[in-house]
Amino acid sequence: DLPNAHLSKRLMSSSTPSDMQGNGFPSVDESLGKILPSFGSTPITPEGDATTTTDSFISSAAAEQIAAFEPTWWPSDQALLLINWINETAGFPCYAYTIGATTIAFRVLLFPLFVKGQANSTRMAHLQPELKIMKDELDKMGTKGVDQKAQMRYSQQTVALFRKYDCNPLVSIMAPLASMPIFMSMFFAMRNAPEHFPELLSTGGMLWFPDLTAADPYCIMPVLSALTFLGMTEVGKEQMMANDPAKGRVMVNAFRALAIVMVPMTMKFNSGIFVYW
Repeated sequence: DLPNAHLSKRLMSSSTPSDMQGNGFPSVDESLGKILPSFGSTPITPEGDATTTTDSFISSAAAEQIAAFEPTWWPSDQALLLINWINETAGFPCYAYTIGATTIAFRVLLFPLFVKGQANSTRMAHLQPELKIMKDELDKMGTKGVDQKAQMRYSQQTVALFRKYDCNPLVSIMAPLASMPIFMSMFFAMRNAPEHFPELLSTGGMLWFPDLTAADPYCIMPVLSALTFLGMTEVGKEQMMANDPAKGRVMVNAFRALAIVMVPMTMKFNSGIFVYW
């Protein structure tokens, strides 16, 4: 009985009169709280709760950065506003999905222009032999033999030839002219985005590139971009060589060399640029 008596004495000595029950002894919870101070202390946060807290902090920081963004009227800033609006509205799981969806939307909008330009380029390639014959006949007259009437006749025949094949030189450049401002706006927007929204982009990647503010750690996307450019060059080389085979061959080889040089030139770009590219 001595150990029990000693414990009872310790419980009573560590309790104040206000802690006593009606029978003169303190409550078990109160006694354990005094003997074992760890009981009743701040509990250990579960791992899941810690992750939720971290995500909430990142989301709060990203929201503050978006609210603090003061865009100008430059197209790149307006492109960032559009991407952020799509990200908030669509509720994609990560920012990379938003960039990809925006890219696809622009490509779909411009696709009819590219198809029309491709068809126009094909028809222009078919008229080149007849146009060359007309030009050779004009060159045979020499500088002295070409008068205003001959020049006017050549112009009318050229217009008639374009009507015959239903083509227009301006149609072939409509798609590049329309896509160039969009490409440049999105390129500079993605290049500047890490400066404005570091928290949003640092966790906005996927797969092997979780951080959109950093370069591709495995250099996969620069290589894929170069291969895509090279593939487009090989597909369109026949049209580039249709008008002038010699000049077209030089241009094709220049594009091939550019595809190789692109890898070291772009390997330091942040991953967000390549998601758009």
